[in-house]
Amino acid sequence: MKRYNIFQPYLLSFYSQPLYRDVAQRWRGIGFFYLLVLLFLAWLPIMVAFHYDIKKIVNEKLPPIINQIPNISFQQGQTNIDQPSPVFIKEPGSQNNIAVIDTSGKYNNLSEANAYILLTKDKLYVRSEAGPRIYNVETFGDRKITRSDINTYAENFKNWAVTVFYPIVMFVSIIYRLLEALIIAAIGAIIFDAKLKTKLDFKSIFRLSVVAMTPAIIIATIVDFMNVSGRWLLIVYAVISLAYLYFAMQSNANNNVQTNQPPSVEKAM
Repeated sequence: MKRYNIFQPYLLSFYSQPLYRDVAQRWRGIGFFYLLVLLFLAWLPIMVAFHYDIKKIVNEKLPPIINQIPNISFQQGQTNIDQPSPVFIKEPGSQNNIAVIDTSGKYNNLSEANAYILLTKDKLYVRSEAGPRIYNVETFGDRKITRSDINTYAENFKNWAVTVFYPIVMFVSIIYRLLEALIIAAIGAIIFDAKLKTKLDFKSIFRLSVVAMTPAIIIATIVDFMNVSGRWLLIVYAVISLAYLYFAMQSNANNNVQTNQPPSVEKAM
């Protein structure tokens, strides 16, 4: 029976040799449930912050923009608006165009309109890093879009964004971390074990890898919450995880216990 539950490694993984011995010798499986709970909790503060950011955008920043948008109707592949054309949707507090709606034919591309979005009589232009994306209005079908509709869409997005994105983020994160654990475990099994001679099977080393990633995941959560970014951080986190896996395997080096036969408490200590 394992001595440490799935929440204790959040602190003990930073320094405890007895924890890593318990993980290797008494825990079972590959540590998937532990990783699932860890990532759920790690993403929680970020998702909460994301929710409040979206709430602030929808409640404070979007209304001045939405109020500039005319009622738009698409019918038989043609755009119609209830105001004189062109209509300029400007960034609040500046003269920069976010979008231009022009059914008069004055503007025919994004450069002329000097905007991120241009809606003409029969086309929609959207600026992107790969170049402008162009859509035919006829693909939108016959429909009307009012300011009330846009407000409803924004409110729904505000209320449901976290519910939709949380599972997606969790799925991607779990796959990424499992692949990371697999690579780290392979390094541990091939390189570290050759030196330490722990006689641990690969499943135990994989499980140790999952727990050894805990300090890096916690640090990454704090760093992300502080809006610090950089590709170099991925290398730092990988080095931290490898260092802790070495520490974890070193903690088991003097036990030489096969995990299919759990050791006594005296041996674990």
